Amino acid sequence: VNAVPLPNPANDAQLIASTLRNAGFDVIEGVDQDNQGMHSLISRFTEESYNADLAVIFYAGHGMQVDGKNYLIPVDAELTSPAYLKTRTVQIDE
Repeated sequence: VNAVPLPNPANDAQLIASTLRNAGFDVIEGVDQDNQGMHSLISRFTEESYNADLAVIFYAGHGMQVDGKNYLIPVDAELTSPAYLKTRTVQIDE
């Protein structure tokens, strides 16, 4: 089952990115990311923010909780089976 596209996350992300840049933050931005893109951005963020005193992640999009674990849902996620949660989403509890 694919998630219904949301109309505002791209606008929200651009507004937050602009606000953070104006506040002096370095910003890594991604909009409408597929599974591979989300994992790549998270890896890049982890590397670039490793020694930072403060790091912020903003996410606007679909998410879900299953068995007490939270997941971000990429735009290409097809969750036709619970088994796909680990391979087609981004688990944020790890």
